Amino acid sequence: MDARGKLFHANPRRAWVWLVLIWIALRGLNWMWYREMRSDPAALQRVMLFLTNDFIWTSVLIAAVGCRQAWAKYVLAVVIVFFIGADVVLLGKSDGGFGSIAVHVKDGLGRAAVLVVLLSSWDIKRLTSRVFE
Repeated sequence: MDARGKLFHANPRRAWVWLVLIWIALRGLNWMWYREMRSDPAALQRVMLFLTNDFIWTSVLIAAVGCRQAWAKYVLAVVIVFFIGADVVLLGKSDGGFGSIAVHVKDGLGRAAVLVVLLSSWDIKRLTSRVFE
C-alpha cells in the first residue's frame, strides 16, 4: 500500500487516542521530574518554571493538533526538541541540583519516543491533512 493509501485508511479517532497518549506520556515525564526534585526545595523551585511552561505549551499545542491545525504538530515537535536540548544542557550541570543522570536520560528518551509517534503516525497525519476536509 502506498503512502496515499495509508493516509486514506488512517482513522481520526485513533489520532485523538494517540494525542491523549502523547499528553499522558508528557505529563508522566513531568511527574518524574517533580518526584526527583521534591526532596530539594531549591532545585524544585528552579525546575517548576520549566515544568509549568512544558505543561502549558504542550497542552495547548496538542489541543491545536486535535483541532486540525497542521502547523501545531511541527511547533510541538520543535518544543519537544527544545526540551530534549534543555535536558542535554542540564545534564552537564547535574551536580548542581538538576537531578540525576538517569532522570535526564529517561526524560530525553521519553520525549524522543513521543516525537517519533507524533511525526510518524498516519492517523495524526490524516487528522491534520487538508485533503480530507
